[in-house]
Amino acid sequence: MGRLSVIGFVVFCLLLVGCAQVRSVSGGTKDSLPPRVLDVSPDSLSIWFDRSSFQVTFDEYIQLRNVQQELLVSPPLSKAPRVQLKQRTLVVSWDDTLRANTTYTFQFGSSISDLNEGNPLADFAYVFSTGSTVDSLRCKGSVKDALLDAPAAKMKVLLYDSLAAFWDKDSRPSYFSRTDDRGKFELRYLRPGRYLLCCMSDENGNYHWDSGEAIVWKETIQVGTDTDSMEHALLLSVPHDTIPIIKDYVTDSLGGFRCYVAPHLLPVNARSLEGEEIHQWMRSDTLFVSPAVAASGKLRYEVDLGPSKRDTVEVNAYGAERTFVRLKSTGSAKQRLTDALVWDADCFVARFDSTRVQLYTDSASVPFSAVLTHPDRLEIRNERKPGAGYECIALPGALTDIYGKTNDTLRIKFSIYESKDLGAVRVKLPPIKGSGVFELKDRSNRVVWSGTDFSTGELFIQGLVPGEYSAVITEDANANGRFDPVLMRPFQPTEVNHVYPGKISVRANWDVTLDWPSWETTR
Repeated sequence: MGRLSVIGFVVFCLLLVGCAQVRSVSGGTKDSLPPRVLDVSPDSLSIWFDRSSFQVTFDEYIQLRNVQQELLVSPPLSKAPRVQLKQRTLVVSWDDTLRANTTYTFQFGSSISDLNEGNPLADFAYVFSTGSTVDSLRCKGSVKDALLDAPAAKMKVLLYDSLAAFWDKDSRPSYFSRTDDRGKFELRYLRPGRYLLCCMSDENGNYHWDSGEAIVWKETIQVGTDTDSMEHALLLSVPHDTIPIIKDYVTDSLGGFRCYVAPHLLPVNARSLEGEEIHQWMRSDTLFVSPAVAASGKLRYEVDLGPSKRDTVEVNAYGAERTFVRLKSTGSAKQRLTDALVWDADCFVARFDSTRVQLYTDSASVPFSAVLTHPDRLEIRNERKPGAGYECIALPGALTDIYGKTNDTLRIKFSIYESKDLGAVRVKLPPIKGSGVFELKDRSNRVVWSGTDFSTGELFIQGLVPGEYSAVITEDANANGRFDPVLMRPFQPTEVNHVYPGKISVRANWDVTLDWPSWETTR
């Protein structure tokens, strides 16, 4: 083969290889633009509007997502409008009779997006007036959850013409909107005037407050041309139940029961409707009730929760007898010097015999003190040594219930932390006016330390088990030692929690210093 023939053969092979390569075909730039409005009929911002529908045509096919949840019509209609898609046109219609001389807004949120890429058309609104002018004023602000110290997202914000309209279940708000993920809100296209500004969770969607829903309001605000730049700051909370309800009650075969009682309803008192003698006691937020004599059949109790507030509980007693008193330890296997060994019984304890309780360390007897802090709770304390191990024994007869039954033998072993195994937190506080409560909580949300004295400007908390903690300061306006939400009638604003941002990491043999961010008091 000649030289030219060889060159020609190589070129031919290279052309074959090049033709055999598989190459990707470019589809062009990915569409990242939202659909564009081509036509609106009737025009947005129309006056003397007398239709029962409008339509919007886009430059591409669109899709609707959660339109019933996203679409806000203000003032609200009595029934949700119908929303339909006809090719590239969105049609909205309704049956309600519109108010005279009123500006209406249809806000679509993020419900409209293109069909192929899902690019949303953000904050699209259609506006019209049934009168001669389109109102142009606005009201804006932010809402925080007073208990959680966090933005209150997806809450309804409403404007009522008066307090009477707010309480009237047959009335509708004049305007409404929703808070965004940051708790921000803006009501637009408003007419000038005085309103009641309200924010609520409105979980049943009836535009009125119902028990169990979060709420806050300002009774009188002025909307005018000089208020457009004003920011309303609202603090939201869930009012206490006004109707007493016994929650989470558990009965036993002996005719007794226990139930949760909301702290704001304390103190409580129970009685037998049959006039029988009973024993009752509280531990934390739980009410315990037990008949003084073993009974059988149906027993009825009445729980008095204050003036004109009562609830009834029925219990079926089966005449069964308790075999023995059950004891359990609620403490951990490793404890601090200041802790107590805590035993809980499953009944009302009638007698306690300290001679039937023994405490040892290295087989040597240790002196201790034991006190019934509740009718079913025993606390045992002794002079502890760091690093030491202990064993506590409750012999039969240590505890006896009201029916003469006693406990079985219980043995508990525990050891004591050494100081190098624990950490501390120093908290530098902002200026605090009035009463306040500081609480440090573990990962189970259990309060491990609390305090109310802020006079030195800092708190020093020692003897903490290594781990993650959270902290909250309550502006305790009524000095009752707990957070109180908004009171509806008579209206009283909510107290406020200030939550330390982020987690607090406690390490062994280490002092953590926290500079608590300042805040403006709400009072």
